[in-house]
Amino acid sequence: MGCYKIGRVASDEDPKFVTNDVQNDANVHNHAWARELGLVSFAGYQLRTPGEETGGVLALFAKHPILAEEDAMLNGLASTVARVVKQAVAEEALRAKENTLSESQRIAHVGSWSWDLPIGTAVCAWTPETYRIFGVSQDTFVPSAETFPSVIHPDDRAAMQAWTSACLAGEEPPDLEFRGSLQDGGVRYILGRGHLERDAQNKPVRMTGIAQDITERKRMTEALKLNVEKLARSNEELERFAYVASHDLQEPLRMVASFTQLLAKRYSGRLDETADRYIHYAVDGAKRMQQLIADLLAYSRVNNKELDLRQTGCEAVVLEAMRNLQVAIEESGASIDWDPLPALWVDQGQLTQVFQNLFANAIKFRQKKECPRIHISAVDSGAEWLISVKDNGIGIDARHAERVFQMFQRLHTRAEYPGTGIGLAVCKKVIERHGGKLWVESEPGAGSTFRFTIPKPERNAMGGESANQTSRDSVD
Repeated sequence: MGCYKIGRVASDEDPKFVTNDVQNDANVHNHAWARELGLVSFAGYQLRTPGEETGGVLALFAKHPILAEEDAMLNGLASTVARVVKQAVAEEALRAKENTLSESQRIAHVGSWSWDLPIGTAVCAWTPETYRIFGVSQDTFVPSAETFPSVIHPDDRAAMQAWTSACLAGEEPPDLEFRGSLQDGGVRYILGRGHLERDAQNKPVRMTGIAQDITERKRMTEALKLNVEKLARSNEELERFAYVASHDLQEPLRMVASFTQLLAKRYSGRLDETADRYIHYAVDGAKRMQQLIADLLAYSRVNNKELDLRQTGCEAVVLEAMRNLQVAIEESGASIDWDPLPALWVDQGQLTQVFQNLFANAIKFRQKKECPRIHISAVDSGAEWLISVKDNGIGIDARHAERVFQMFQRLHTRAEYPGTGIGLAVCKKVIERHGGKLWVESEPGAGSTFRFTIPKPERNAMGGESANQTSRDSVD
């Protein structure tokens, strides 16, 4: 076997080879085999199209000489076979790509489509996933301007028509969320996204785009919305309950506190030591309960009271908080200073409460042999102001940096440091209601720095230098 080196033809060395003397031709091997079979001629032609690489060889042997007409015919046949092979390879590659695209779209729940313009006489092409999304069969449904409205929910057909009309007018179509009506009566939420293709004269000639099944995402969003609303109602009811309960508890508690104090005053020393101790416990408990109720009411008022946002000089707020703590500041020898502070859009009363609670904490949790020192600074970070309140107190372990902002959370006993553990929770609630964040940076024995952000309103964010000037003038 093997009468001629077909590899020579397959290479660019000999794109075509024809011989009518295979029994003696030097390029032919195994002459004895050719004589045994009575072979006379051989013809080999490259299977290639112009500019393409060789895709194979068309080769044949004959027992008669190959005429010029047969050579021409075989050469043409080789060209035809080359084109057929090339097309078959291309079609196979295209099918592989289409299968990959179809599988990718199925996994992502995204179908693609294209409509030639004008849509009234359009040829419309959908991928398999698009048919699935709209709940119709490729075998029975032909997408067109007449049939497409039937798969759109009746309440969304007007919006779809307006979207289509805008596209026909040459506008780049925006995303459109609509509902599809399934044949089984169900509804599917779909996100449509399209793009206009234009010709050389900038005339729209085709729309292409995607249809994405967002039903599950929509259901999850709706469920989340309902849960948020339910949680908001629950929180509102809980806060209202806390406010009413605390408010209604004040009067009977006031009576208990008054009478136990009267009892202590009138009968102190007239009863035995045990009775005096019991009376002291009752008076102390009543006082702590009064303070706890007062703090609960303060916390409830943070949410119940509507914010009165006004541009307020931060320095004025600091001074008001210092006046409210004047006795504690004088007794502790505390010093409070600050860098130039901005004007903030805040509820002045609530921000005063924040500074007052932070100052009170710094005074309460001070080092034993040092007077409290508190420094306030501000940084303009663009969209918001960052306010820092730094003290030289006992500090906080980093493990408790989040815990200290929770209600009733205490890191020390009441004997060491009195209080209800609500002050920082109030601060956090106030700052969050203003759209900011509050956190602490600290370590034991090295003091604490409480930082919080206050967002700027749009007028300040865009005001540039003029906004800064307003802040300086307000502080002055």
